[in-house]
Formats: sequence, structure tokens, C-alpha cells
Amino acid sequence: MKVELSKRELDIIQQQEAFLPKEEQRMKKDEACEQKEEEYKAREPLFNEWERIQLNIMEVSRAMANETNEILKHDMQSDIHVLLNRKNLLADM
Repeated sequence: MKVELSKRELDIIQQQEAFLPKEEQRMKKDEACEQKEEEYKAREPLFNEWERIQLNIMEVSRAMANETNEILKHDMQSDIHVLLNRKNLLADM
């Protein structure tokens, strides 16, 4: 009976040893996925702001095309430059 128990224990240990590398690999994949998700969550607000800036640039450009007052056109052009600089800054982050 003791020999049978030892054999059973040995089989269990061998199964655990065979399973261990697969479990470690799965855990590494899980950690990598969690890290990617955290990176995405950190960048998401930046991307949302980048999109808003892009929409603002398009709106100001459209409005500038219809504007006849040169002073206002110049102001709009300056606004577009500021928005483009901010958008480029966000893209570099």
C-alpha cells in the first residue's frame, strides 16, 4: 500500500511538473496583456484630446474659408497653428 501511495504521489508530482511550464507561460501572457491594457488606459485620454483637437482644426478651417474679415482670418490661422502644435505634442507623447 505504501508503494502504491508513493507511485501515486510520484505520478501527481510528475503531472504537476509537466503542468508548471505551461502555467508559467500563461501567467506571463496574462501579465503582458494586463500591461498592454494599462498602457492603453494611460494613452486613451491623450488620444481623445488629440481627436478633439483634430475636429477643432477642421471646424476652424471651415469657418476660416467662409470668413471675409482679414483680421478674423489671421486670428483663426493663429488658432490653427496653436492647435497643430498641441496635436503634434500629444502625438510625440
